[in-house]
Amino acid sequence: PKSARIYSETLSNLGVSTDQEVKIIRYGFEGWHLRYKLEKDLIEEYDAQVWEWAS
Repeated sequence: PKSARIYSETLSNLGVSTDQEVKIIRYGFEGWHLRYKLEKDLIEEYDAQVWEWAS
């Protein structure tokens, strides 16, 4: 949540207008990875060895 807030505030402070939405990933990247690592359309060129630490 902290990095999402900083990102959003930085865009605002720079006067950047965007239709991007900041989303918080429940359980962080590790949780996202565990749930979606086999979804080929979500991760380009997925290499399981690179992500062993997140298993």
